[in-house]
Amino acid sequence: MLDLAVLGARAVRRAWWVLVRYRIWALLHGRSFYVVATGGLILSAAVVGDFISFVTTAGLAVSRDPLRVPLSVLLNLAAVYLALLIAVGISLERQQGTLLVLSFGPVTSWSYLLSWLVAKVLAYLVFCGVVMVGLAGIVAIAGLGFSPRLIASMLLSALTAMAIISFGMWVGSLSRDTRGSILIFLAISVVLVVIEALHAYLGSLAPEQLSGLLLPISRTVGLLSRVITWISPFSYLPRGLRALFDNDWVDYGLASTAALVYSSGWLLLAKVSLERRGVQP
Repeated sequence: MLDLAVLGARAVRRAWWVLVRYRIWALLHGRSFYVVATGGLILSAAVVGDFISFVTTAGLAVSRDPLRVPLSVLLNLAAVYLALLIAVGISLERQQGTLLVLSFGPVTSWSYLLSWLVAKVLAYLVFCGVVMVGLAGIVAIAGLGFSPRLIASMLLSALTAMAIISFGMWVGSLSRDTRGSILIFLAISVVLVVIEALHAYLGSLAPEQLSGLLLPISRTVGLLSRVITWISPFSYLPRGLRALFDNDWVDYGLASTAALVYSSGWLLLAKVSLERRGVQP
């Protein structure tokens, strides 16, 4: 006969799989997933239209990877959307008492958090499938080519997208209500984006323009930008996509490995935060 430890492990795995299926079902039966996908495809169509206008005006006959920019926009949009969903979802389940109810069943902190992470990564792959169909229609209308390499890039990008998704999971474990999760997520995101934008702006200035107070500011922002390259959850997906588009498998391997380690760190922090905050609303 099986001992209680084996039965308990089986119950945890079964409960975990039920949670994963429920989260995917809830996402696919909601409206926001399709609204984001449709909005992203409309934005991509506009980008492709601008690209065709540019190529025509410049008199170019051939351009490498015309779908590179719209695809990058779509996949980054998907990862950020799913990360925000995790942040809101975890705090909402705590707020509504769902987390408290789950704590009485065969659900551990690890299985609970992993159910969110796995469900959203699978949802990301579903989003990639929707994007494939949409982009195929756009390129057919525009008369552009659709490289099989783009399909592989979309699927393989799931590893680096985990960095953003796991970050949202940590944010959700910090707050007791959805408003707090949204504010924390947006505040951290805005700070990271502003630093990167400021670094890009200061980097575009001529050396003679960086005089007086701007010089130490530029150096400080440059240092922060280098640090953010490694700690920002939003840096791994663009790096992985860039490597995939350029067929740089070494850089992709480094980016995906770093993203997996990075995601594991957020998962561990989320577990610690979840246990410290507790399951009470």
